[in-house]
Amino acid sequence: MLTKVKVSCIFIKVKIMKDTTPAFNFSTLSNKWFNYTRTQNVRYKSHVNLETEIVFVTQGQLVMEIENERYVIEKNQGVYVLPFETHSFSSTDSMSHILMLDRRVATDFYDFIEDKTPCNRLFNLTDAHVNLVNYLTKNGEHEYDLLTAQALASPLIALIVEQCSFKKEKSIKSKVFYSALKVINEKFFYGFTLEDVAKEIGCHPVTLSKEFSASAGMSFSAYLTLRKCFYAKNLLEQTSMAVTDIALESGFGSLRNFNRVFKKHFYKTPTEYRQSITKKLDR
Repeated sequence: MLTKVKVSCIFIKVKIMKDTTPAFNFSTLSNKWFNYTRTQNVRYKSHVNLETEIVFVTQGQLVMEIENERYVIEKNQGVYVLPFETHSFSSTDSMSHILMLDRRVATDFYDFIEDKTPCNRLFNLTDAHVNLVNYLTKNGEHEYDLLTAQALASPLIALIVEQCSFKKEKSIKSKVFYSALKVINEKFFYGFTLEDVAKEIGCHPVTLSKEFSASAGMSFSAYLTLRKCFYAKNLLEQTSMAVTDIALESGFGSLRNFNRVFKKHFYKTPTEYRQSITKKLDR
């Protein structure tokens, strides 16, 4: 029940993937707690995210493939995707909304789903929830305080907890993995190593390396790099910080390394990415 799920706050991101399909229209609204993206005729190739993703449709129809299962999301329906689950989007006539829950600010919700697997992912939006989405769309750049962010996030999370079904089973992701994930998400910009994290959580580096890869489907170093890239991407979207400062703030050793790694994951240099966001928002 929802009463067992306490949501501290919400921070939302979106993963932009390279695609060969025609360009689609989107807008991004950001503040301290929200980074909200609305997309029209969205089409993303198969990818994974680091946080739980909530996708809902207010116009047309969206087709998603999640962990090799096909879902058709109709108007006023939504679906959720858990961390590290492969998924893709396909639509030619829809208005979709993409939100992501950051583990650092939605700990209790992540604890709720930690030992569960999805049985039914689809949920229905009521008129009240559609109005909430419209409110976020119009007020996305407002600086909400923590309690306001909780109030805005909770109804959307409630839909997942109350309408979707879960199967409780032993998680294939180990406690070592979750302990390491917590440390990485809190301190990734300090430039630590696998050995540093292993020491902090009290396990052998070899054990950490094996269990992290088995749980995440990627190596420790790959995840750490992705975490830095997503943080840098947020700063590019939400601030006017210089690219060099963002590189250092995100834990990259140099601007050259930052440019190379960011382009590998997002198919644009940081400067090109910021320019593309600015152009689309100006349309």
